[in-house]
Amino acid sequence: QPRTAWVQHPKKSAALDRPHVVRNREATPGALSHTPEARKGRKGNRMSIVMPEVSIILPTYNRAHLLPRAIESVLTQTVTDWELIVVDNGSTDETAALIRTFQGKDRRIRYVLESQKGISSARNRGLWEARGEWAAFLDSDDEWLPEKLARQFAFLNAHPETVLLYTEAIVKDGEGKVIGRKPSGKPAL
Repeated sequence: QPRTAWVQHPKKSAALDRPHVVRNREATPGALSHTPEARKGRKGNRMSIVMPEVSIILPTYNRAHLLPRAIESVLTQTVTDWELIVVDNGSTDETAALIRTFQGKDRRIRYVLESQKGISSARNRGLWEARGEWAAFLDSDDEWLPEKLARQFAFLNAHPETVLLYTEAIVKDGEGKVIGRKPSGKPAL
């Protein structure tokens, strides 16, 4: 399973001494409950629209040829309460047109264009734009397995004290053959 750092969204938090790992203190009660029973209680609540469970931040620069695979891996997640924020770091290829095509198919996809400031700035911009309780990072040349978010939420539900989550990455060659894992020697979620 590809590696992903998850942080609870700090923007609305009262405690900002370590904003990259602070629990969002203004989240709706039970927002970390991803069971069908817990979700029923939130049906019709505008917060489920305004504040998705996870904001997926995908920074990119001139990678229109790789983006479809990354975006499709988000669209095939078994967990559906997410928003995808594609932060374009000033691409000169067909990235903008490609994202508009995906936006026509799914309203959870957002596009942010910024001038070339680098990948760190793009990730930070994505965090600033994020509305979700959790933030996950996906690089434009990576893809997620369909159960990735579900497995991570299951872990978070079992361990509510968790504020940061990191998973293993499967490394493949150009032909799709597994050639390694990072970090090696640790079990994947």
